[in-house]
Amino acid sequence: MEIKSVFFSFYDTIFNFISKYKVAVSALIVVTIAFYFYNQHQQQIASYQTYLASPQIDDLIIFDAGKNTGQVYDPAFQILQITELTDDNIEVKESAYTYRTMRNITRDIRVSMLMTDHYFKPQRLTLEKDNLLDLLDDETIVSVYRPVGIHVLGGVVRQRFKKPKPLYNGPKISAQNQEAIHAYSQGNFEEAKTGFAAAAKTGNPWAQYNYGTMLRDGEGGAKDIKKAIHWLKLAAEQGNHKAQTALAKLCQDHPC
Repeated sequence: MEIKSVFFSFYDTIFNFISKYKVAVSALIVVTIAFYFYNQHQQQIASYQTYLASPQIDDLIIFDAGKNTGQVYDPAFQILQITELTDDNIEVKESAYTYRTMRNITRDIRVSMLMTDHYFKPQRLTLEKDNLLDLLDDETIVSVYRPVGIHVLGGVVRQRFKKPKPLYNGPKISAQNQEAIHAYSQGNFEEAKTGFAAAAKTGNPWAQYNYGTMLRDGEGGAKDIKKAIHWLKLAAEQGNHKAQTALAKLCQDHPC
């Protein structure tokens, strides 16, 4: 009973306080709500400023083309997506659609409309990085979104996979060199030497190495140390490790 009595006593106190100061309490609630939304807005603006200060490929910029036209203001929101970055500029693709409300923009982003064919115009626009924050200040730039993975607001805004880098960036396999290797394995040294020589002249480092070692060892013809050093050097300069080792040994006994 004592607990119930204390509870009702506390309730009566609060009720009497609110009744007595209801105008002040109402004002406090309104101010608190207003402050909350103001704080949220400021945090949002701060995030936009951060994104615009350090833009990234695929960032979305909501741009109001209806601003600063010199005519009666008429909202004309467009989506810009960053495609290229330089030291001073950003290059963007521009939506082929113009929106009158932000609600329609967020709807199209959420349903992945940006990934459909012909959503963006084929031509690109260039904006100066130094002007981006000014455009935000005068509300020409309305908002900025940075993708999380491939998504913005739950919608897909960029390709899931980037084109993979090639696993091997070295010299391409030479058909002539391969044919010469086959001839060498069959004991046809003269034919192999001719094939290696032809492939070596195209700049293939393995052919240069193979030709150089045949000249060094006198396979398929007479020894020619001077020419052997020449071709091994060319292969070594292209990073062929076997040529580098063979050249180092050869240079111990011959002038290089």
